[in-house]
Amino acid sequence: MNMLKELKKVSLKKVLPMLLICFVVGLVLLGIGAPSAITVLSGGTDINRVPVNELEGKYVSAEITFIMDSYAYTERRSSGKSKVTAKEYIIPVGQAEYMGIEVPAKFVDQADALLRATNDYIINENEFTGEPFTIHGTVKAMSSQSKKYYHEVVGYDEMTLETQKLMLPLVLEEGQVGDKSQTEVWMYTGGGLLLTALGLFFLIRVMSGSYQKSITQYCAAQLDADSALAKVEDFYQMADQVSGIRMDRNFMMFQVGAKTWLLPASSVVWAYQQTTQHRTNGIPTGKSYSLMICQENGKQIALGMKEKQAQDVLAAFIEHYPRMFIGYSQERANMYKKDREAFCKAAHELGA
Repeated sequence: MNMLKELKKVSLKKVLPMLLICFVVGLVLLGIGAPSAITVLSGGTDINRVPVNELEGKYVSAEITFIMDSYAYTERRSSGKSKVTAKEYIIPVGQAEYMGIEVPAKFVDQADALLRATNDYIINENEFTGEPFTIHGTVKAMSSQSKKYYHEVVGYDEMTLETQKLMLPLVLEEGQVGDKSQTEVWMYTGGGLLLTALGLFFLIRVMSGSYQKSITQYCAAQLDADSALAKVEDFYQMADQVSGIRMDRNFMMFQVGAKTWLLPASSVVWAYQQTTQHRTNGIPTGKSYSLMICQENGKQIALGMKEKQAQDVLAAFIEHYPRMFIGYSQERANMYKKDREAFCKAAHELGA
């Protein structure tokens, strides 16, 4: 039917700005986060399989078996109290080299215990009792501040040139994927997937005709669905149209956003104009208007429009629907709310 095709186009036009935002922003976020997410999911390259001269910039998996020393920490102060949020340690790497690792607070207790066990094993020659742990992250060049502390702890300036070459100015930052944290990676990737999926969801709704469900549901409820659809098609093509609302003695049809509403005339019992006064800091800043359409099942639909448009529609309703209350009164509002059955009966008896 041409009607349904045309209405799908109307719905697509309504949701198109949102679709573009969802797809464009979603794909941009995926472009930023997805490659890093794939890297994280791969688990990283075993640090022992990477030549030390190729470590910088690599996302690696490292089983920390020994910790030789610590050289820096980061703390946060609040209300006179301090809390260590990250700590940097020295680990052996490669054949005879050393480098740094930076771990967040959740690994500090494990790392400190492993440092004590390493020192007890090397200095006191006791049995090694340390518990290794594994971290994943990106190997980066040390900051100038960290390198200063690193050199002070290892006595870098007193070392021979050959020994200095073994002290790699690199640090493995746990949880970092390139220049992003894993939290940022999952936020970018998750946000991108969510927005892209949302765009696909609304696109599928448009293409499947979900926004025209009121038409298909009405027709499906009739004895002959095809004949009912043909009747609605004739209404769509022939009915009067006032301020975007199609109407004849059998139906009314209008759009609210992307959704098409088809209402049998007998299901609408009351219509009135609602005026909203807007204020900023108590000062009137303007009014907005809505046409309120009230159904016998208690559902109410608000159509935003200009005041004259609303008045034009109400005047047309008087002509087309003699068995409908037109205009607002507190008495009608109370009756519709408290005794809708009596309200509907009174409306259906109008013009009898």
